[in-house]
Amino acid sequence: MINLDVFINGNKLEAHLDSGNPGGIDIPFSLKDQLNFEEEPSEVGVINTPTASFKKWKASLIGNIKIGDVTYTNPDVNLVEGFQFVNLGYQVFKDLKITIDKKNNLIKFEKSGFVTGEGEDEEYQGEKNDYSGWYGGHERKIFVENGEMYLQRGGAPKIKLVKIKDNEYEMVINMPVRNELPNVRFERGGSGNIIGLTFIFKGGREEFARKD
Repeated sequence: MINLDVFINGNKLEAHLDSGNPGGIDIPFSLKDQLNFEEEPSEVGVINTPTASFKKWKASLIGNIKIGDVTYTNPDVNLVEGFQFVNLGYQVFKDLKITIDKKNNLIKFEKSGFVTGEGEDEEYQGEKNDYSGWYGGHERKIFVENGEMYLQRGGAPKIKLVKIKDNEYEMVINMPVRNELPNVRFERGGSGNIIGLTFIFKGGREEFARKD
């Protein structure tokens, strides 16, 4: 897990870059009264981790969140009870190109220039299988590279999928993660074709993304 500073309405806060979080910008609930929102935050369930579960509220922030040179204006965020730091997940990664300089302990954020849906034919001129394609409104892609299958969301790092059993895979990534990555189960329709995938989280929560 990588730590960094972000700025919310000019206030510097510590944040974690969390590749194991499939969400977006998670803010400690304890900061709720210090921020302004378009509407009162609404409770939307829980975030499950290997050690605990945390209540979550969804809200639209009035103001800016600055991550490096990238600024999000009036973004949608989650307020999470029990979190001590801002947590940045894949919904953030998909819009950014992230460069890490380990030697100098620096990290750079840039807009990736990735536009979902464009260049789809070029993406899949190489190896393919039954699972290859776009999922969840062109937010995620499954592709084959050198005989291995990967999942990628926008400009985020690609995640290797390792087969557990028929239609079910483990997500493996070569970087530190705070939370355990979910497994991926591909769903088939009545004719046997792939209709979507389901993320299976520890604790039993599932999240479905339809194949485009």
